[in-house]
Amino acid sequence: SKKLNFDDFLAALHANQINISQDLAKNIFAQIDVNGNGFVTKEEMDALLAKLDDIHFDSIAELANNPELLNLAMTKQIMDCLLSDNGLAFVETDFLAHLEATMEFNDPEALAYLNKLSDRDVAWEDRIFAMDALNKGLESGKYNAMLQNDNLVRQLLFGIAAQLLDENRNVQSKAIEVTPNLLDECFNKAARVDVVYDHLPEILDNMFKILDNAHCAMNHQNVKFGMDEIIDNIINTQHPVAALQLAKIFAGKCDIENVLNADTRNYGLQCLSKIMFSLESP
Repeated sequence: SKKLNFDDFLAALHANQINISQDLAKNIFAQIDVNGNGFVTKEEMDALLAKLDDIHFDSIAELANNPELLNLAMTKQIMDCLLSDNGLAFVETDFLAHLEATMEFNDPEALAYLNKLSDRDVAWEDRIFAMDALNKGLESGKYNAMLQNDNLVRQLLFGIAAQLLDENRNVQSKAIEVTPNLLDECFNKAARVDVVYDHLPEILDNMFKILDNAHCAMNHQNVKFGMDEIIDNIINTQHPVAALQLAKIFAGKCDIENVLNADTRNYGLQCLSKIMFSLESP
């Protein structure tokens, strides 16, 4: 059987679309080279894969908390790719990112905060705390992986939209405060940005409902600040499609059939003009 030295082994990895660090490649080579003679054979690779097939772990959490088991799990996938005829690929950074994301999906703290936003029976103080915690968690990166799950992104944005129309003015004020940053975090970090755009009309509709309601006058100025920030953030992405979607939303806010208050319609027109100017600018 043909013997491969380490350079040959590295070349075989690259030829098989296996993108890993030099340190991990050396580690795997050493696991295959049981004789320590500086060469590996296909028989030795098959033997290592058979040994790895006998290793099982109960949950993904075990990998994150056990470096040795994580190494074995990556080695098994790499050997599967190397010895497969199906053109399997492995990228170490993608594997580790997926592991981190999967771990975060199971974060009981983040999920508890999300659930509070979709339950009107939760005390208003707890919902304010949950909005703050989610905003800070995403801003710091602690909950970033949550945004890799489309359903959790939908739950977050649906929950925030609901809090914007809450009868408790303190809840509404907090929702207005955190919405621009939460949307920006979602636009920048979500696995699928179209999921975020799906919820944008509802969120902006609810902000306009606040402006169109005289009983919410204490929050009107903050809504305008928030909407200006949302528009700026989206324009700064320099995606024409995003700006066009914004323009479509705000065009509807200039119509008396949709917005009763003349000052609110005028504000909608100002927003539309700002968006259209951004589309015309080079």
